[in-house]
Amino acid sequence: MVFVMGKERSGTTLLQTFLDGHPNIVAPPESEFIVLLYPRFGHIKKWSEKNIHDFIVELYKEPWITKIWCIDREYLTSLLLSVRADADYSSICKVIYYCMCGNKENILLFSDKNPIYVLFIHTLLKIFPEAKFIPLIRDPRDNVNSHLKSFGATNTAFIAQKWLGYNTILQRGSLKDPQRYFTVLYETMVENTEANMKKLCEFLHVPFNEGMIHNSFPDRLKSFRNQKLLLERTREIHANLLKPVNTSNIGKWKTQMSPGNVKIVEAITGAFASKNFNYPMAIPERNSGIAVLKIKIVYAIWQFFTRMKYRSYRFNTFYTKVNIYFGRETRVFGKALRES
Repeated sequence: MVFVMGKERSGTTLLQTFLDGHPNIVAPPESEFIVLLYPRFGHIKKWSEKNIHDFIVELYKEPWITKIWCIDREYLTSLLLSVRADADYSSICKVIYYCMCGNKENILLFSDKNPIYVLFIHTLLKIFPEAKFIPLIRDPRDNVNSHLKSFGATNTAFIAQKWLGYNTILQRGSLKDPQRYFTVLYETMVENTEANMKKLCEFLHVPFNEGMIHNSFPDRLKSFRNQKLLLERTREIHANLLKPVNTSNIGKWKTQMSPGNVKIVEAITGAFASKNFNYPMAIPERNSGIAVLKIKIVYAIWQFFTRMKYRSYRFNTFYTKVNIYFGRETRVFGKALRES
């Protein structure tokens, strides 16, 4: 298992399409079923037929599985029943990924990407001890600007603090266990895709394939049964995935972001971004102030709540309202916090 990690709007979906362009890697669209179902099913040592059927029921409540992945329910059920005698939660999950291989053969890796997984690296390592992580970092000003433009968000400070929080976790993990992490900068990924993908393949111990250096998403789209929904979703928030790889999104903050928002982002992320990733920031080395402290507290509460609710399947689903359109999940607490 390989996990593409990063703050939303950092290019993680594009990197996932690069991986999916490899003939021996299965990299489907994101779904959070791994951590969502882990509290209920992750500790089963011996899977019974009832466990399998219960798992299927809960799995098919996940909108991405039902609306985009569209795995045949009866086929998956029979497949899981056939392996249950020797299965653990890890292998159960991998069977689901295998169902997304299409015409690919000799599968070497499964890749998943979901921004929320940054908060659950410890859980992912419990499930997949062999897992590797690919942190994807993007200039925080471009990241926040993209978030504001694509999602209509207004709380610049919270988004910036989230960028800092996510990337701090990933940076600490990378320094602690460098053999497990391979950090990619968005800017270098789109400027020199081939060189970056070759290095990534070396890290993953898979042969490089030229299919990785092109945006394979438009072609990959044809393999999904619900093409219309996926295309609409892509046009809505990932329009660049329908174009060839380009550098047009680098530095957009310079012309699109207000000076006030730039100042907020730099005040929160500047020292970390400059020190660790060499992003030039026009700020002093240290930042202080009540406003920065307040947003740190808000983010800490959000992070704590998010981690806690995912530890209980019932608790998480209680706080989740699902918008059927493309399976977009509107989390009541998170949405209220972001908009406050």
